[in-house]
Amino acid sequence: MKRILGIVILVLIAAACSAWLYHRDKLAENKAIYYQNSKLGFSINLPAEWSNYTITQDDNLVMTDDKNMPVAEGMSAVTFELPTTDANWLKGGVTKGDVFIISAFPLSQMDKLKEFCSGPNPGIWTNCLAITSPVAKNNKYIFSYLRADKITDYPSDFTSEFFSRVDSVMRTFKVSDINQN
Repeated sequence: MKRILGIVILVLIAAACSAWLYHRDKLAENKAIYYQNSKLGFSINLPAEWSNYTITQDDNLVMTDDKNMPVAEGMSAVTFELPTTDANWLKGGVTKGDVFIISAFPLSQMDKLKEFCSGPNPGIWTNCLAITSPVAKNNKYIFSYLRADKITDYPSDFTSEFFSRVDSVMRTFKVSDINQN
């Protein structure tokens, strides 16, 4: 009887913790900054304290192999950036740093990308994340993301805790189908 009572109590505690986490996340979403990209068909919620973010969007990118031969084309990269207070960066004239990058790969190019990424020399491995770790897809693109701390130098004021917020942001990632005019 004590064992059953103990199990019931553990289940109730787990349910209460789960409900608390759910409501905490919903509250955080309500204070979030909503970002929508209609051209690529996705949206995310950014933390309120990132209100001074900027983005750089590069479209019609061409992925090349190690011999600079085209592999796939028509990709887009959306880079989210925030201001930095890192003196070394500011001294060099750099006022913001990359936080994360969302990549959009045309579904029409996926066969070429799959072939390249399964080959002996996949080259630019970040492009292969669309194959190995896709976030979502809509009717035109498949999406992946990469935190900037995984691929580049970053300002000293961008801590690991700061970058871990990116994973929470990406849990709010939603796609919508886009018109194919």
